[in-house]
Amino acid sequence: ALVARDPLAVRLLEIEASFGVAGTPIWGAIEHAARLRDIAVLWEWWVLLALVRELEGATQERAVWSDAFDEKLGLRTPALIRFGARSLLYNGATPSYSTPLRPDFVWRDENGKPLAALDAKFRVNVERGSVIGDDLHKMHAYRDALGVSVALALHPGERSVFYDRERGPQQTWNVRAALAGALSGVGAWGLRPN
Repeated sequence: ALVARDPLAVRLLEIEASFGVAGTPIWGAIEHAARLRDIAVLWEWWVLLALVRELEGATQERAVWSDAFDEKLGLRTPALIRFGARSLLYNGATPSYSTPLRPDFVWRDENGKPLAALDAKFRVNVERGSVIGDDLHKMHAYRDALGVSVALALHPGERSVFYDRERGPQQTWNVRAALAGALSGVGAWGLRPN
């Protein structure tokens, strides 16, 4: 099938085996995206799995997907993936002081309060190898409207950048600290399927 020839889709299928959700209809959506060559959708699925893996490490809690799946339809949207008392909301509207916003992912505390907004972005500035400025502007909108400590664009690449609200650009920063609420600002987290 086409999926077998698409490196990102192949990697997604390899990763899904490690999550123990093989055989669920979610992976039909990956194959559908591969057939359409919709790389942005494939990227979003890969980011979901990479983010779950990162959160498992940060929280020392295994992700619980049980409420996130429908037997016939696969992954529900919105989907809530639990890590102990905390949760990751995927593709769900989050209330703000003006209008609900829909970042791809919202990391929430034990009371459901949004801590971080994360958005999968496939665009990069090829000339400079960095995230496009519009994506960082969107992160400001998420951070301010949703009242989260951190908003991150998750883009393909190796370069990550963070702009701390008080200290400005940070050359070194830790994603886990950002997700724990220890940082305050916006940024971009470079991820590369390996």
